Amino acid sequence: MVLPNKVTSLISGMLAKMTLSEKVGQLLMVGFTGYQAPRELVGFLSAGKAGGIILFANNLAEPPQVAALTGTLQAAAGQCGPGLPLFIAVDQEGGAVIRLSRGVTVFPGNMALGATGREDLAYLSGQAVATELAALGINMNLAPVLDVNLNPANPVIGVRSFGEDPETVARLGVAALQGMQDGGVLAVGKHFPGHGDTTVDSHLNLPVIPHSPDRLEAVELKPFQAAIDHGISCIMTAHVVFPALEAAGLPATLSAAVLTGLLRRKMGFQGLIITDCLEMKAIAANYELEEAVAQAVLAGADQLLISHTFAKQQAAHEALLALAERGALPLDLLDAAVGRILTYKLALANSRRQPAAALQAVDWGEHIKLAQEIAVRSVTLVRNRSKLLPLQLTPEAKIIILAFQKRLTGAEGTQEGLVNDLAGALAPYYQQVAQQILPADPSPPTQQSLQAELAAEQPTLIIAATQNARENPGQAELIRKLAADRHSLVVVALNTPYDLLAFPEIDTYVAAYGWSEVTLRAVAQLLRGEIRPQGKLPVSIPGLYHRGYGMADF
Repeated sequence: MVLPNKVTSLISGMLAKMTLSEKVGQLLMVGFTGYQAPRELVGFLSAGKAGGIILFANNLAEPPQVAALTGTLQAAAGQCGPGLPLFIAVDQEGGAVIRLSRGVTVFPGNMALGATGREDLAYLSGQAVATELAALGINMNLAPVLDVNLNPANPVIGVRSFGEDPETVARLGVAALQGMQDGGVLAVGKHFPGHGDTTVDSHLNLPVIPHSPDRLEAVELKPFQAAIDHGISCIMTAHVVFPALEAAGLPATLSAAVLTGLLRRKMGFQGLIITDCLEMKAIAANYELEEAVAQAVLAGADQLLISHTFAKQQAAHEALLALAERGALPLDLLDAAVGRILTYKLALANSRRQPAAALQAVDWGEHIKLAQEIAVRSVTLVRNRSKLLPLQLTPEAKIIILAFQKRLTGAEGTQEGLVNDLAGALAPYYQQVAQQILPADPSPPTQQSLQAELAAEQPTLIIAATQNARENPGQAELIRKLAADRHSLVVVALNTPYDLLAFPEIDTYVAAYGWSEVTLRAVAQLLRGEIRPQGKLPVSIPGLYHRGYGMADF
C-alpha cells in the first residue's frame, strides 16, 4: 500500500497529536448487548479507548434503528480528542451467518454461490450487501469467508465456504470482496491461514491443522493470496494451530511467524490484520486475556476483537497501555498499526466509490431479484432415482414436512431451535401442507411415535428438511426408517450437502445450502418443476458424488 506523500504527512501529523491511550484504543474493536449503546460504552468511546465496534443480531432491529445506533456510536467516538470515526463491523456473510435480517436483503451464502459457479453473481451480491450496509452506517463487513471446506466433518465452516476447490474459492472470493469494496465497505477475508479442514469449532476449542507448508500453499493459502493480489482491505486471523508454520504451537492469531513472517513478508499483505474474537474458547480457555492481547499485537495484529464483555475490553486497553508505557510494545510497531487504521479510516471518509447512501436510495427490489436468482441457480438436484421429481401431485395431495430444529454454531448465534418454513413456500400450491417440528436429534421414542403417526395418516408425500444429519444420529436414523417404510420421500438438505452420507440409500435428494426465504422458494419451485435444476455440487460427497455433479434435468 503505497500512499501519496500528502496522506503520509497527514497521518504522521495525526499520530503526533494522539496520546498513548488514544493510540492503544485504536487497536480495539468491541461489542455490546442491546439495541442501544450502554452508557459505559459511550464513555469508553468518548475517551478514545476503542477504534471499532462489532454489531450482532442482538444489536440490530429495523433499518431506522440500525442507522440511529451507528450514528450514536460515531457521535460518541467523535467526542474524543482526535475525533476519529469508528470502524463499524458486522458479519453479513449471507446464508448461515447474518446479523441483519429485518428490512434488508438476505442473500444465499457462499456455498450457494459456489453451486452457481458465477463470479458475476458473487460480485453483485457483495456489492448489494455493501450498499445496504453503507446506507445503515456500517462500513466494514467481516466477509467473505475464504476458507476451503475440504472436511465434511467441519462443524463451523461448511456452507460458509464457496467450496472445496481452492481455485473456485479464490475466484469467487475475489469477486465478492471487489463487490463489497466497490459498494463502499471494507471487506475482511477470513479466517487466515484457513479454517476449512478442521473438525473442531474454535468457538469451543483450539483446532490443529497438521498439513505441510506445500499443502497449505497449494490449498489453504491460495484464496488469501488471490485476495491480497486483488486489493482486499482486511484479513481476519484464525484461532487455529499450524505446526508447519509455527514451531512453538501458538494459534495463528498469536503467532508472529504466521502474521508477520507469512502474511506480511511472504504474501505481501499491507492492509489491516484483525483478530477473530479473543473471547472464543480457543483463546480464552488457553490464555489469559492480558497475555493474548499482548501476543496478538506483538505478532502483528492491528485490531483486536473483543465482542462481548465490557470488563474484558477495559482490561485489554489497560494491559496494552501498560505494555506501551513500559516499552514492551515498541512505539514504532504501535504507530505502524495505528497508521494503517488511520489510512483506512481516511479512505472511508473520502471515498468516492460509494457515498453514505440514504436508505431510500437503495434499490431493494433489484436486490431481492438478485438474491432469488442466486437461489434458483444454486439449488442442486443430486439424486432422483425414482423419478419422483418434478412432483405430479393434485392440489388436494397431503404433504407433511418434517422440519428439524437447527443447532446453531458459535458463528451463527447462541439460540437453539431455528426452524425453516418450507411449508410456507409450498402452501400456495397445495391445500394440505402440514409441518412437524422435530428436535435436531429426535429420540427413539419420538421416532417411533412419528413412524406410527405417518403410517396411520398415509401422506401423499413426506419432505424431510434436514439440518446436519450426520451430526445428529437420531435425525439420520429417522430418515432411514421412513425410507424403509416405503413412503414417498424427498430429502432436502438445508445446510451442508454432506447429509446424504448419513442415508446413502435415499432415492430423492436436493441440496439447498441454506434456509433463507429465497432459498426455500427456489426449493419449492424445483420440486414442482417450475425451474430446471441448475446447481452443481461445490464439494464432493465422499464415495458418492464428485464436485461439479448435479442433475441438469429431471
